[in-house]
Parts: sequence; structure tokens; C-alpha cells
Amino acid sequence: MKTEDLVAAELEQFIDAVATLDADTCERHARAIIRRLGAPVTFEAYLYELTRVALDSQVGKSEHQIDRYYRATKELFPGVLREDDILGRLAGLMLKMMAERLKPRKNLYRQEDACDPD
Repeated sequence: MKTEDLVAAELEQFIDAVATLDADTCERHARAIIRRLGAPVTFEAYLYELTRVALDSQVGKSEHQIDRYYRATKELFPGVLREDDILGRLAGLMLKMMAERLKPRKNLYRQEDACDPD
């Protein structure tokens, strides 16, 4: 599926399509969206910010995690209208990419725990 197709798809279709994507494909689409937005934010800077949000434990528990990611995205791309769903789709692609890239490590930690004699 092309990036333009993902951006234009109905929300349910977008969710179904992203669920099947691997990390590299999510990254490719995210980079294309960032280029399309023409923002001064690089892919790497955006990834850093999402990682920082994921690791930040100072935010109150009442706020949903996805809201934190979306707010960080909106702050990095302030010129995009709130009504435009492209930022939500960009955040979704990035989060899926991050999750896919962390999957192998999740299994690695389980193996290490199983081998730990303590």
C-alpha cells in the first residue's frame, strides 16, 4: 500500500493495514508523511520525542498514553490543522514501528530471566 493510500483510507482500513505492517514499512510511511508535511522536524527528532514521552514518568496517571503521544506530535507539527487526521496516522505508524522493533528484545529478556539463577 502506498503512503497516500494509508493517509486517505477510512480509519478502520488504516488500522487494519497498519496492523499487518513490519517496522521498516511503518518507518518508510512515517518518513514519507514527515516529508509531505514539510516540517523542520526530522524523523529522528520525532522518534526521539516519542521515546522521551514513553519514558517520561512525570505525567499524571489520569492522562491516557496515546494522548501524550498525540500532544507531543501536535507540538512538533504546529502548522497542521487539528481537523487533519494525518498527525494521528503518523503517530500510529511510529508507535507500531517502535513496538515491532522492540518485539525481539522482549523475547530476549524472557530468556535472560529464565536463565537467571537468582
